[in-house]
Amino acid sequence: MKTYKVRLTTTAHNEQDLLYKYMTSTIYAPLTAEKYMRGLEAELNRLSRVAGLLRVDERLSKRYGCEIRRTNYKKYAILCTIKGDKVYVHHIVPQKMIK
Repeated sequence: MKTYKVRLTTTAHNEQDLLYKYMTSTIYAPLTAEKYMRGLEAELNRLSRVAGLLRVDERLSKRYGCEIRRTNYKKYAILCTIKGDKVYVHHIVPQKMIK
């Protein structure tokens, strides 16, 4: 099975940071935030093994102009592309934002 190196774009890093800050500062759940971030990191690491198995989302691909693959972690969608031996995570957003 092919493995990939997972890279987060600046946008994805910022979205991950905003999620953490929201959970710790707005809803005052620092322990939940830590647990959630560990799970999210595990899902991002899992992409190194399964990214090639994810189907291309045609609707999102038309919207962004490239082959977008999607996986979910709880209520968040992780949008990524594959280039060579790397998986680029472009967005980590609430699933309800993707229509």
